[in-house]
Amino acid sequence: MVTDAIASMLSAPSPPFPRTTAAMSFDTFKAGYLVSVGRSEDGAPDFKLLEDLDEVWTFAVRKPKDFQARLLGRFVHKDVFVGTRFYLRSDLGAKSNYHRMASEVAEHWDGETGGIRPLRSDSNSDYLGHVMRDLDNG
Repeated sequence: MVTDAIASMLSAPSPPFPRTTAAMSFDTFKAGYLVSVGRSEDGAPDFKLLEDLDEVWTFAVRKPKDFQARLLGRFVHKDVFVGTRFYLRSDLGAKSNYHRMASEVAEHWDGETGGIRPLRSDSNSDYLGHVMRDLDNG
């Protein structure tokens, strides 16, 4: 799920990024195909829990390399990710700016979702139930 603003951007006739490639990345998750998940700085998972933020996850669109993007949001149930922010990776810049922009997810969550509680767990398998590769647990 994504906000109306992100849905409009993704369906625009001339988005600022390769829409087909981004859609294929999202469709992989929506169809229940293999995705990777992790919490540590190591590796490059599809879904990553960001450090020092309250349950803010990023879904990485890594291809093509010159137009990488990130969909930021939270899980509300197992296999249900709500994306509320979408950025080109180049716009996020250094870690401090990335962190500042990602913090908007938590700051605006209640207003954008009507106060839906985000899922909270220490286990990646509580977030993703379909085929996944857990980079934190081998």
